[in-house]
This record gives sequence, C-alpha cells and structure tokens, in this order.
Amino acid sequence: KNYELLDVPGFDSPIKEHRDAGLQAIKTADAFLFLTNGQQPSLTQPQIRLLHEIQENHFEAMQRAFGIITKLDLCQTPATYQDHYDKAFNELIEKNFKPEHIYVACPRLQILDKNTEEFRIINRKIHNFSDDLAQGFERSQHGLEKFIEYELPKTHLKQVTALGRVRLVRHVLEALDKIKEKQLLPQNLDISIDEYIKQQNIENWDQVYYKHIFQPTFAKANHWHTTTITKERTKFIDDVKLKFHNSFVDLTKDFLKEIHQIEQLMLETHGYTVLQLNAHPIDNK
Repeated sequence: KNYELLDVPGFDSPIKEHRDAGLQAIKTADAFLFLTNGQQPSLTQPQIRLLHEIQENHFEAMQRAFGIITKLDLCQTPATYQDHYDKAFNELIEKNFKPEHIYVACPRLQILDKNTEEFRIINRKIHNFSDDLAQGFERSQHGLEKFIEYELPKTHLKQVTALGRVRLVRHVLEALDKIKEKQLLPQNLDISIDEYIKQQNIENWDQVYYKHIFQPTFAKANHWHTTTITKERTKFIDDVKLKFHNSFVDLTKDFLKEIHQIEQLMLETHGYTVLQLNAHPIDNK
C-alpha cells in the first residue's frame, strides 16, 4: 500500500547491464533496501563497490537507504547472534546508513504457516535471540511507511530546491558569458560586477530613476486609474441610481395607492359649486 517494490538484479552479477540497471533504479527510486547477509557480517567487495559508487555520484541517496540484515535466525546461540548483529550494524553505519534505517529481519518466518512445527521452532528461537529480530519485519515495514509519509516529501523538496539552484546558477553563468561576449563590461574591470553596476547606477541616477522607476510606476498608476477607478466609479453611480429608484418606489408606494378626492377638497376649500368647474371629468388620482 502506498508504494511499489522493485526487485533489481544483484550487484555481484558478472553482467554489467545488471549492475547498471541496479544503479539507475537507486538513482530514480524514492528509497532503496540494501540486504546484507548477517551470517557474513563483512560486506562483500561488490557491495562495498556499490555503496562507494552511490556515495560518490548520488550521495543524497544514502538518506533514502534502508539496511536490512538477514539470516541472523541461523545463528546457533544468542551470543553468536549478538556478535554478528553488532558487526553488520556497525559496518552499515560506517557506510553512512542512518541508524534508524537499519533493521534485522527473518523473512522466511513470513512465508511459513503459523500452524507448522518449523514456524514454532524458528519463532521461539528468534524470540530468545532478540525482540528486534522477532519484530524486525514489522518494524522495517513501519519504518518504511513512516519515511514515505514524513521524510519523503522533505527529500523531494530538497531535490527540487537543488535542481532549481543548479538551473539558476547555470542561467547566471550563461548571462555573464553573453555580457562578456558583447563587451558590455570594460575589459580591464578591476572591481566586482556588483560594484560596477552600483557605480553606473549612481552616475546615471537621473536617467535610471526616470526610465526604470518613474515611468513604470506612472504607467501602472495611469493604467490603474483608467481601468479600476473608471470602472468602480461607473459601478458606484449605477448603484446609487438603483438605490435611489428602489428607495423612492418603496417610500411612495402607499401614497400612490391612495385615492384623493380632489374635487371635494376644492369645493370645501374655495366654496366653488360644481357648475363653476370645468366640464371635463376630474382626475381624482
């Protein structure tokens, strides 16, 4: 779950393509497991050569390396087990493996039926040797999952940062080469490029200020005024008109619904008679 294991050819293979494929896999993998035989605590020459090449060309890969010590369940006594374990562990430390990335495991116990006598004998034996060996497979699995969840994102970020730094340096060097080719700098420059640029800026400050500071700032301000201010002002006026219209309608709706007896009011106020009024019907509304 959450990761895929890739089994690559052994590094002690006499076939060069096998060794190259293994190195390429380590270079591109997020992590790699390095298995060593605990019955032979000293690493073999192919293993030493492999680790040397990894550290020489891909040193950061050792941050992603997990050392798995196997076959210690074949030891006859706890003392022999401890001696072989210490030697194998210390040698991996010398090869720049992280202590927390080194585990001891008994893989064959994982494939045996728990109801068999062989399983019970081996299980009892390794529990007598060490809890690390008895729980080594689960601990290595947990360590790998923890690395994927917490450490791997940091590793990816470091890789991206390093790649960005390399590209940035390359672009700067290329730009400096172009400057030299076009002779934009004096040939006998006895000060740093930064000092030279600073000196040129001081001598040509008026031109630099107008061209590189005032004009760009004024252009941005003018663009902002012609777009944002005009747009917002139009929106504000439209909003005010709409608000006034809605308020006027809301405040006068009751008044418009009423019917005023204008004719009766005129008669009562001025003492007119109906005969004195215009013959046209009166609009009481």
